[in-house]
Amino acid sequence: MTIEELIAVAHANAVAHGWWDENREPGTILMLIVSELAEALEELRDGHPLQEIRFGPDGKPEGFTVELADAIIRIGDMCGGYNLPLARAILLKLRYNETRPYK
Repeated sequence: MTIEELIAVAHANAVAHGWWDENREPGTILMLIVSELAEALEELRDGHPLQEIRFGPDGKPEGFTVELADAIIRIGDMCGGYNLPLARAILLKLRYNETRPYK
């Protein structure tokens, strides 16, 4: 899956589930992304291994990596909703980071 495909799928699913029925404030979306990262931290604090993916009673995937995935999905949704060029920004930043000094 490309970054553009991830954005399209994440945003289409959010639209289909009513998350864009009203205008979404970018700050609110950013805080939802932060909350997913906080949930990843809670997985660590609860002693779960980083690589563990388990399933709740309803079949919902849970675990540190799942929370990272949730953050990426929310970022994809935001980029789709605001037509943000995430793939280009990632490539530009990766190239720039290659020019940085050691540490």
